[in-house]
Amino acid sequence: MLVAFATLLQLSVAQISLTVDTGDLKPLDICGSTSARMTVSNNKVYIYGGTSWIRNDTSLPFAVTNHYLRIADFTSTRDLSDESIMTAEGIPGFVTIFLTGAFWSDEEWLYAVGGQTEGAPYLTEQGQFVPANWTYWSAGTIFKYEIQNGNWSSEPARPPENGEITTGTFCCGNFGWNERLGRGYVFSGSNYPGVTQLDPNAPYYYTGISDPHGTGNMMTFDTATWRWSNKTTDEQLTTTWTESGALVFLPGTETTDGGIAISLGGVGKEPSDNMESMREVLVYDSKTDSWYRQETTAEGNNFPASRDDFCAVAVSASDNSSHNIYIYGGQTLGVDDGFSDMYVLSIPSFHWIPLDVSNSVPHVSGTCAALANRYIVTYGGFGTVNVGNSLKSGCNWDNHGLRLFDMSNLEWTSSYDASKSSYAVPSAVYAVIGGNGDGAATKTTPAAGFQTSDLGTIFAAATGASTTSSSPSSSGSPTNGPAPSSSSSSHTGAIAGGVVGGVAFIAIIAIGSWLLRRRSKRKQAAPLAPAPPFEKHGTPVYNYGHNYAPTPTQELEGRREVHELNAHPVDPQGNSAVNDAQRYH
Repeated sequence: MLVAFATLLQLSVAQISLTVDTGDLKPLDICGSTSARMTVSNNKVYIYGGTSWIRNDTSLPFAVTNHYLRIADFTSTRDLSDESIMTAEGIPGFVTIFLTGAFWSDEEWLYAVGGQTEGAPYLTEQGQFVPANWTYWSAGTIFKYEIQNGNWSSEPARPPENGEITTGTFCCGNFGWNERLGRGYVFSGSNYPGVTQLDPNAPYYYTGISDPHGTGNMMTFDTATWRWSNKTTDEQLTTTWTESGALVFLPGTETTDGGIAISLGGVGKEPSDNMESMREVLVYDSKTDSWYRQETTAEGNNFPASRDDFCAVAVSASDNSSHNIYIYGGQTLGVDDGFSDMYVLSIPSFHWIPLDVSNSVPHVSGTCAALANRYIVTYGGFGTVNVGNSLKSGCNWDNHGLRLFDMSNLEWTSSYDASKSSYAVPSAVYAVIGGNGDGAATKTTPAAGFQTSDLGTIFAAATGASTTSSSPSSSGSPTNGPAPSSSSSSHTGAIAGGVVGGVAFIAIIAIGSWLLRRRSKRKQAAPLAPAPPFEKHGTPVYNYGHNYAPTPTQELEGRREVHELNAHPVDPQGNSAVNDAQRYH
């Protein structure tokens, strides 16, 4: 799906007051978050992009683009209730703010690239609406953050060896990261840059192209060569177009030659929207650049429901006899409430194990990552796709929106113990696959066998892979170990930073309900992009799903036309008003 959590639209044609209480714009005192991205480096959690929901005096909360880099420090034992656990830094205006894109990290750098531009209006800390007509939004430009000194820059990626310039956006793809290789992976997704809006009463403008189209390819970004590669996949084996699933590398299989990743879930887009079944997954061997399909089984035939926009984190037993993917939350077609259930897909048995977890709440449009080889950390999200109803009951933003799950004890906890930095296979898992907390799994093949003999060979070899850096992995959110070394030099000359950006637009929540998402068919009468409300069963609602908006001939009463931007829109750094050096505690 093309998630458009930030493209809120009015239910009526009445103009919205643009007066803003600047006292409600504190970045650490928000009301909620959707569609952010998270990565972990050296036990610090970095949160970028997406939409922040902010209090507005006595009115209902409203949505703004998140133009802050939030940092949660887990380098020592602490409790989530400690308010000092999180800080926020303004992001310079030349850095494009994305949602549903890639956000990766290594020991020295954070990398933000692609996705779709945040469509909610941007608002400065001083309460001023600022244009955000992004100049750089394709995968051809990498935005990077130097962890040691806290500086942002941007740098053009070198074109693939075939000479083609990378112009796509790969919005909503399945994102993975191979820590050992320092490579980011993007599987499938859509080429759709998104839209922008000056203020809640202004028309929407496309960022670049207006006609979304999908791909089944695998794109790889190598941080060492600063180069993309674009590999065509066998779409009869993989997919022609899937959005919002997960691509998770199994950490115990990662070596300097490659590693094994699992692609699962998501929504298929052709010939029309359909949920990908969890009864089958794709296996990717990055060493040989090969794809395989493998059926799964489930304890008690209890398979997880098909879903997209969910949390997926992988961790390996200390002896690599099993690699366990934890999934949590997400949503599915036709259902407003998000999932609260948790499952483990144990590999190489490819067997689903449901987990009995207390205090697990529904989780839609949040973000997550693996932390310290032991925990899952989540941020933001809501319990239902109907955010309007959730916010009517007030803000619930305990612990800065963070939650922790202990993957060994199988419990949600508010306490982070820095001494617990090793994963023990939980008894609920090894009771099914055999072995003990250290591994020694005895169920090491699928019940009906591998669907190809090559898969058996690959996993047999992976059992002996080095575990010296077997930190857990998540869908696009790596975790690293040692402290960062000195900064590496620019590959092609960084594009310098400029004036600080922290610009954010605001969109007021109007009365009634809205939906977080809409499933949209690939074939439409005309190119579409996000904008006004549409009708669902005769009732007007907010379009909070696919970033498609009606053309003028399809407009309902109260809709506004979406316009095309010029080929070279204004760089927002000239309108920035927030100091990028300013930090919030």
